[in-house]
Amino acid sequence: MAPVWLLGLPVKSSEGVVNITLKVYRRDGTPIGVYSGEAKFSESHSASGGSPSAMGARLNKAFTQAIEQIRAQIIADEQKFQIPSSG
Repeated sequence: MAPVWLLGLPVKSSEGVVNITLKVYRRDGTPIGVYSGEAKFSESHSASGGSPSAMGARLNKAFTQAIEQIRAQIIADEQKFQIPSSG
């Protein structure tokens, strides 16, 4: 992507989305639930600067946020994960 010039300086912008869907099933194949999380990230930086590791850090943070959303949904569905008593 070509840089955009802002106040005489070249500026690049990067953005992305992490979208995760987790389907959980019992051993016998019975579905328990479908859980999803999504997080977006973006940054603007000088075309001559900006480290690739900064983009990786933002991607990692978005991934963590998406996983936290899924975790919260699973905790809310705790009763679905109980082993049915036989008897």
